[in-house]
Amino acid sequence: MNNANGNAISEDLVRAELARVLESPIFVQSDRLSRFLRFAVEHAISGSDEGLKEYVIGTEVYDRKPPYHPSQDSIVRTEARRLRTKLKEYYESEGKNDPIFIYFRPGSYIPVFRSKAFAASQELAARISAEEVFVEGEGVSVAVPCRNILHLLS
Repeated sequence: MNNANGNAISEDLVRAELARVLESPIFVQSDRLSRFLRFAVEHAISGSDEGLKEYVIGTEVYDRKPPYHPSQDSIVRTEARRLRTKLKEYYESEGKNDPIFIYFRPGSYIPVFRSKAFAASQELAARISAEEVFVEGEGVSVAVPCRNILHLLS
């Protein structure tokens, strides 16, 4: 399965991460959020994440019976917001050293998996500014081949 940057992350790693998250004190007390997270991750692992729509989650996870109307019952949207908040809390505390992260983009019920190594490289790249990359000094001369020297001189 692919993660946020297109690299493969094994099902075993994702399942191990899911278990760590669900066993944490942040999630152990919240059966409904745990069910939501497990349902979404299992769907993503199985490759059927296209079916992760608000209606399906409402009926399968939150036991809403037909005729369930997501436009009139915001349980899934509300719980998705809570899930994003709880995942953020988990990864800022006891999960900060986990090898992968599970998160949900706003407006989506499809989980995204990102390796810690990728997240760390993104964070480092964001912190390095142009001023830190380009420093004063003599530098190094570089020869660049040019077919038309006259063009270079004009």
